[in-house]
Amino acid sequence: MAHVSVITPTYNDAQSVSRAIHSVLGQTYDDHEHVIVDDASTDDTARILGQYDDGRIKTVTRETNGGLAAARNDGIREAEGEYVIFLDADDEFLPETIETLVDRIEAGEWVAVCPSQLWIWKDGTTEVDPAPPKTITKDDLRSDGMHVVGGVGGLLVESQVLEDIGSFDENLRYLEDYDICLRLVEENTLRGTDEILYLYHRGYEGQLTTHKDEHRHERRKFLKKNRERLSNHHRSKHYYRLTHEHAAAGEMDDAMKNLTDAIGAYPFRLPYYYYLPPVVVGHHAYSVASKAHKATKRGVLSMLPERLRDDAVENR
Repeated sequence: MAHVSVITPTYNDAQSVSRAIHSVLGQTYDDHEHVIVDDASTDDTARILGQYDDGRIKTVTRETNGGLAAARNDGIREAEGEYVIFLDADDEFLPETIETLVDRIEAGEWVAVCPSQLWIWKDGTTEVDPAPPKTITKDDLRSDGMHVVGGVGGLLVESQVLEDIGSFDENLRYLEDYDICLRLVEENTLRGTDEILYLYHRGYEGQLTTHKDEHRHERRKFLKKNRERLSNHHRSKHYYRLTHEHAAAGEMDDAMKNLTDAIGAYPFRLPYYYYLPPVVVGHHAYSVASKAHKATKRGVLSMLPERLRDDAVENR
């Protein structure tokens, strides 16, 4: 039986970290350890962690807050398992998560397995985020983005492969999960499973991620680093999203820079040119154009059959 290390970074998650811990202690797979990295929490997290007297739980305490990449890397360095699996402090595993994923990874030649997730929103509503039940290659991530694997929550990966690719990039405070997956599949393949094995609690303020006003800078940093790993079409969609975020904030020079980059990467999408004049004119013109565009899309979508409507939303 392979030894498995669960890695959980936590920052001010006193209200939820016990739920994550109990979901690991309740696994049907016995040979595991749980490495919890306290990323310099200022709440009651340290006291909560100190209540657990179980040899399978290891706690690493950082003196300064380093973010998700740094905290996960500390956990990886402490891990002793043949496999590593990631669990955020506000999420949880199902009882059979580790056992099922170990069975899947040992059934093929892939180096990692990602499960489907059940998203649980703060208001109690749920949504399934399925992973494709197939081999996932660099072409999938290059063209379809991170939604193919749904993040690193629940990702089971060979420890040696993580060491070989250099683990998480601590210079990235955002999209560090996408970055490591892109590097992971450069010389290897992943496997998805349509089995729901990870519960992702959403709608809460994320404290281990950067604030929204920092995302824009970090996303450009990610795009610059991974220029050759992403398709031009997918890269242009990131720039287009940045265009709207900057324009909505009234940062029109930055909006124009990103819109120009979107067109340069993939000059074949009409919405890019629709927004070009209003972005040049200014924030008010952009707001008017944006409202008109959204109203038009709602009208068109309402006339489509449900199946086509879902496809259109997915590929907007």
